[in-house]
Amino acid sequence: MLHKTIFKLNLCYLRNSCRLFSRHIKKSKLKTDSNNQCLIKPKQLWKPAVITISVTGVSFASAIIIDYEKHRFSKDLLPESFHQLRRKYEIINRIYLTWIRLNPCEKVFFGICAFNLLVCFGLKTIPHRLFPYFVSQARTKMLLPSMILHIFSHSSLLHLAANMYVLYSCLPMINYHLGTSQSWALYLSAGVFASFISIVHKCCRGIHQPSLGASGAILGILAASCMINPDAKLGILFIPNLLFPAKYGICGIIAFDTMGIIRRWKLFDHAAHLGGTLFGIWYINYGQELIWRQRNRFLRSYVELKKRF
Repeated sequence: MLHKTIFKLNLCYLRNSCRLFSRHIKKSKLKTDSNNQCLIKPKQLWKPAVITISVTGVSFASAIIIDYEKHRFSKDLLPESFHQLRRKYEIINRIYLTWIRLNPCEKVFFGICAFNLLVCFGLKTIPHRLFPYFVSQARTKMLLPSMILHIFSHSSLLHLAANMYVLYSCLPMINYHLGTSQSWALYLSAGVFASFISIVHKCCRGIHQPSLGASGAILGILAASCMINPDAKLGILFIPNLLFPAKYGICGIIAFDTMGIIRRWKLFDHAAHLGGTLFGIWYINYGQELIWRQRNRFLRSYVELKKRF
C-alpha cells in the first residue's frame, strides 16, 4: 500500500508539473513579441542552420569516440569517487546495480525517459524566465539551448506517455542495427534537425508560437526503423488490431504532415514532425554511409591528436 501511495503521489506531482508547463505554453502563445529584434528573420536562418550542423557533427563524433574508447578499455571507467558514494549511499548503489543489469537498448530508452522525467519533475522549481529554454521558437536569443532542450519537454503527461510508448516500440530495432552510441546520436540529431525545419517554417509563415516535445526526434527513430525493415508491421496508438506495413505507414506520416503544413493545421508542429521523419530516412539511406562508415578517418585524426596531448 505504501508503494502504491508513493507512486500515486509522484504521478500526481508529475501531472501537476506538466499542467503548469502546459499553462505557461498556452499563455506564451497569446503573447506577441514586442521586441521584433528577437525574432529570426529569413536572412538570419544561417544561425539555426549552423547550430543544427554543429550539434549533428558533435553528436556523431562523440558517438564514434565513445564506441572507440569502450572497445579500448574493458575495465570499469568510473572514477573511484563514484564507488565511494555507492558504498556510502544505498540508494545510489541500488540504482547503479539496476543500471548495469539493463541491456544496451533498455539503457538508451531509460536514459531518454530519465531526461524527460527530470524536466517534468523540475518544472515547478524552474523560474518562469527559464521556460523559453525548453521550447522551440523562431527567436535569436536562447537559440542553441532551446533547439536541444525542447526535445525533452512535454506539454502534458499524455504527451510524454505517447512519445515514450512510440520510442519503446521502435527503439529495439534501431539499437540492434546501429548500436547504443549511434542511436543516441541519431535521436539528438533528428530532434535538432526537426527544430530547424520548424524554425524555418515559422520564420517563413510569420508564426511566433513556441512548440515542444520529442516527437521530431522519435519520428526520426521511427522513420529509420521503417527504412531498415520496410515490411515490419506498424499500428496506430489507441487503435488496436489495425496493422499495416511500415513502408506504407511512413508514407502516410509524410503525407499527413505535408498536408498539415499546407492547410496550416495548428494541433501539431507538422514541420518539426516532417523534419524528424525526413532526417531518419536520409540517415539510413545516405547519412550512415557518409558519417558512420567513414569513421575510421575521423578516428585516425582523433588518435593522432591524443598522442600530441
